[in-house]
Amino acid sequence: MLIDGRYEIGEKIGSGGFGETFLGIDTRSPSSSKIVIKQLSYCNRDKSYISDAETSEVRRRFRIEAEVLEKLSMVI
Repeated sequence: MLIDGRYEIGEKIGSGGFGETFLGIDTRSPSSSKIVIKQLSYCNRDKSYISDAETSEVRRRFRIEAEVLEKLSMVI
């Protein structure tokens, strides 16, 4: 499966508070770079859906996590 006509999703490598994590490939990069894809979940651990207010906070935290991980990948 391709996301945005670019990112190929591979095997699931984990799950946590924000959702599930998969290995992937950026098919448009010259070297077909390996990437990590995180799928955001809108359910609590007990599988109940979160409120609209909680959704905004989860999205905010998810973006912060993505920004931190991107900065860390530049250091490695």
